[in-house]
Amino acid sequence: MISFQKLLNKILLFLLPVMAIASPPLEYCGGGDWNYEETYYAIIDQRMLVDHRYDVYLNCPDSALCSENTGTETENIAAWKNYLGTNFSNEDVKKYIYDADLDFYKNLKQGVEASPLSRKLTRDKYSYFIDYMLLAKRAESSRSDQSNGNGWYQGENAPTVDNAAVLATAMGLFKTAPDIFMKHRVGFQAVRAAHYLQKNEQSVQLFRELFRKADADYMYYRAMEQAAGAAYNLKLTEAAIAGFITAFEQIPERRYVNGLNLKLAYDQLKNLGVDLGDTKYAESFYFYSSYFNDLSDVAAMRKLAAIDVNSRFLGVLLARKIDQMQAQLFMDGDYGYYYKESSPEEHATLSILIKQQLQQPQLKNKEIYYLLQSLIGITKNNLQGARQQLAAIPSNSGYYVDAQRMDFIVRTRMIDAVEPGKINEVFKELEKLRILNSNPAVAAAFFNQIASIYKKSGDAIGGALVAVNYGYYSDEVPYSYAKMKSERRYNYSFDDTYPLLEEGIIKNFQSNFLGSGKLTFFETVILDRLKVSPADFSHDLMGNYYMTMGRLDAALKEYKQVKNTSDFWEDKVRPEIVSSSIKEWMDVDFGSISDEKHLEYPDLVGQPFKADYLENYRDDKIKLVQLMKNLEKRRSQNSKNAADYNYMLGNIWYNISAEGWFVNDLYYVGNDQRNPLKGYNWDDKPMDATYQQVIDRAGDYFEKAVLSNGSQETKAKATFALAKVNRCFNQEYDRNTGNSNLELCDDHVKYFDQLSANYSETQYYQEVLRECSWFVAR
Repeated sequence: MISFQKLLNKILLFLLPVMAIASPPLEYCGGGDWNYEETYYAIIDQRMLVDHRYDVYLNCPDSALCSENTGTETENIAAWKNYLGTNFSNEDVKKYIYDADLDFYKNLKQGVEASPLSRKLTRDKYSYFIDYMLLAKRAESSRSDQSNGNGWYQGENAPTVDNAAVLATAMGLFKTAPDIFMKHRVGFQAVRAAHYLQKNEQSVQLFRELFRKADADYMYYRAMEQAAGAAYNLKLTEAAIAGFITAFEQIPERRYVNGLNLKLAYDQLKNLGVDLGDTKYAESFYFYSSYFNDLSDVAAMRKLAAIDVNSRFLGVLLARKIDQMQAQLFMDGDYGYYYKESSPEEHATLSILIKQQLQQPQLKNKEIYYLLQSLIGITKNNLQGARQQLAAIPSNSGYYVDAQRMDFIVRTRMIDAVEPGKINEVFKELEKLRILNSNPAVAAAFFNQIASIYKKSGDAIGGALVAVNYGYYSDEVPYSYAKMKSERRYNYSFDDTYPLLEEGIIKNFQSNFLGSGKLTFFETVILDRLKVSPADFSHDLMGNYYMTMGRLDAALKEYKQVKNTSDFWEDKVRPEIVSSSIKEWMDVDFGSISDEKHLEYPDLVGQPFKADYLENYRDDKIKLVQLMKNLEKRRSQNSKNAADYNYMLGNIWYNISAEGWFVNDLYYVGNDQRNPLKGYNWDDKPMDATYQQVIDRAGDYFEKAVLSNGSQETKAKATFALAKVNRCFNQEYDRNTGNSNLELCDDHVKYFDQLSANYSETQYYQEVLRECSWFVAR
């Protein structure tokens, strides 16, 4: 491809004044700084398949181009520090170039030393630097003149700069520039100012006169981009394309802009009647068209292959397609997503292209086509066919490691049931081979694929133990046993096991891991991640399940089989668990607001309990069940105080429900983690249906308390508790008053009315009037 500068030399003599056409804004519109490996398993590293200059065009989901991540500011600071000398630190230079404003340099020019930082620049040695920075700060917000709707505009949004003055000053400074470094800095300001003034011929001429290819540096290419924009305005499109392509390759942080510049330039050629398929720019045209025009990536591949079977642009699109297919096939279970699915028609077209390319004797890189064809086979669930394609890649190929990793994943996917022997065989291979276990994506893909098998079989516990973290919070540390053992899937950690409170899930785990058969090496490693005895974990979990069902005897039997009880609960029961409160404030200690019903029955839990860290204490579940059974016995034997015992039983069930202060007893979570239990998140199966059984059971006992023999005070408390259990309200915002209006409904109102009608003479009723604004405002 002919160079931009040679094209300028060739056509400069024939420049004629022309009216520049309007161009749409070329604003940066990419996504955030996503790391493609963090949303799916990149078994094949697409960046290893192509020249690093084309990383920006590789696959980054949800964005046309990958993020730049170039560190240009650091490079610029380093260049300026080298120029200014060792007397200046990086922080000094950063403040001079980016932080100091125009007034700072005006003061320096006038000899005003405002700070130690400014005093470093007062020597004559830095006088030219000060003059240049006065120019640069004046031009800092420079943008194209859009007053007549014309010009090559790059989306700058800043106050208008006097570009004519900038141009004149730059030309004057250029004459006295002490070296190439400063000449290029000042020269860039001149070329840009002329361009933004729409003096396009002058901008092109200035670049030709002020810059030499032999002295090319960062500012040389920045000035080239500006001159290419001027050439575009002059309809010198071939020169503009040459400049934009070079700028794209040499200025990483401007790649997105220059990609869009190329789109406009190719459109201009077409509008001028040029058949791009026949021009020397056809290859790059088809490549860029797959991003910015209507040409699909597969269609672009076919065009490029027809021009050159070894096209470097074709290689980029092949690498991108490989990674797109990985993104569709190997998404991380919790975080993965992809915005585009390949169609069967596209796969068929790709297969035809692959076959045609492999038949070309001059094709240099066959292996990349074998990789792509293997992914098509996986998509079609033709796993044996995929392995055959991978086996065609020889051991001396640079793609051999990729092929071995992909073959391992294919063999993992061929396991479709919980078959311990097969799983263990593949796992030992992962443990042994460095080319497998050194890649975080390969290790994660294996574990999470096997985890999905356990989960599909009904063993969500086994699936949770096998799964490993890989998503947005992956730290890219190479796989190791130490790392795998130390991690637990964050949403299935031991402190968050309430989603597993299902009898079938627990029994499936017991069948897979706690049976009479000898554990495999894989199963031993996985169980080690549990951190506690698997049998104890199973009994505690099953006991909690039976508790949610109200089956106290079955729960007690399971709890008594837990050997290391300190892993799951502490040694006493909080006596406050039989008490209740009027206020529903979760940010205070329950003991400070409870009705202290437990003080009326000090013999319930034995010796007095010290209520330190009340919210976080884990009650002894054996003693808790025994307490509940004791209360059941007492309520049947002592009809005189049956209301009290029913009320206290209701309080226990209420307090261990998702509504209460003691939620950690039954659901393993604290008071500030109850939202998923109550269905306040986007889980497919929120726990609201399960916990409702517990809260309904509390309501049953409160109903019995109201109907049993006992004091009016206890019945008043039970009636108020029934209103809490049957909470119902509507809240609407009143725009006129700026307040939210609360309206209670259904049984909530009914029980409040019963409290008022039947227990207005009680002391408790007076406490409700003082403490419960909902009751007063109903």
